[in-house]
Amino acid sequence: MTVPPMDASSNPSHIDAGLGGGDAQVIASRAMVAQDAKWLSNALISARGEDGVWSIALFGHATRVVFEGSKIARDERLGVPALAELLTTQHAAEIERSRQASKLLDDKLISLAELRAEMASTYAAHHARFTGNAVWFARGLETDLALATLNDRVIAASIPLDRRFGLEALDESSVMPLAETLGSALTVLAAMTGETSIQVTPVDYQRIGRVTWRDRLAGRELKRSYESNMAIETKFILLLVESEVATSAEVLPHTAGGIQLSVFRSQTVVLFHALSTIRAVLDAEPGLSARSNPMLQFLQSEEAAYFLKDPAFRMVRNYAMHYGIRDPAFVLDLQAPMFGLVESLTGERIQELADQVAGSTIALADLLRDWRVQ
Repeated sequence: MTVPPMDASSNPSHIDAGLGGGDAQVIASRAMVAQDAKWLSNALISARGEDGVWSIALFGHATRVVFEGSKIARDERLGVPALAELLTTQHAAEIERSRQASKLLDDKLISLAELRAEMASTYAAHHARFTGNAVWFARGLETDLALATLNDRVIAASIPLDRRFGLEALDESSVMPLAETLGSALTVLAAMTGETSIQVTPVDYQRIGRVTWRDRLAGRELKRSYESNMAIETKFILLLVESEVATSAEVLPHTAGGIQLSVFRSQTVVLFHALSTIRAVLDAEPGLSARSNPMLQFLQSEEAAYFLKDPAFRMVRNYAMHYGIRDPAFVLDLQAPMFGLVESLTGERIQELADQVAGSTIALADLLRDWRVQ
């Protein structure tokens, strides 16, 4: 897949003197935060009045940018104290929880067993809350899982989302307080380069496609998904991975608003963490059947091995995820897309790597969908 051209039009050549100026590492670190904050602010503003699934699908990216961007804003060398003071600590627990969840199993703070236990607990709470309430003859119609699909790919699922954000329901009253906190923080972080206004480039969400909401009973819906003998809590982990990858493939490219670099960074983060998690899940599953062969073959391909194991790509992922460039010996080009980081680290042109990441994301989204519904 060929993505729209990467360009450096949003790279600032300086930082407003009122924010303290800085060397190339400071400029680049702040600018990446500001770019991603502007991108998500634009995407979330455009989603107002649309189906709430668009905002929900972007929340994971927003919490990552807010969490990591706030760390940069407060950093002794890279930060901007005047802006750091404006960042609220409201919903800090939910934001950190979601940011950790976006790393899935690439996180020393949680093991696969612990993640399974958390999913099992969340599922039990949903099942208890949403079933057993109807009269006896209607209980076969009760549901405990809400799914939002786009082109048959799941982009949101209530139980994994509850585990991620701590939201028991996907209704406006539950979502809006977190959305307002994220929006406020993104506005602050968008000013990391001294520019205080966000130019809105409307995203036409209706052109992305039609989202279908379905209410299902999880035990019945997922009974034959993936491996039939796989524990349901493991299936919820894979459902969370699918929603991340499907959003990255189906939604993010349409939200760029001229900031293609932000989409590239987010797709890079999602692809690496998704592959890492799928590999960990399958390594722990005994006696896999032929149903898992396509996914296993993909994980064993040179393509996946590059994204999982190549040290240079992992460094690109690190900067895409965490932003901070602290090595003073790192030579940056302030006029190049992403300041020449990709070319310096990998020897590849950023456009070539962006095409690879986007193409592999689509391929993985297809594999996850087919694995679930076969």
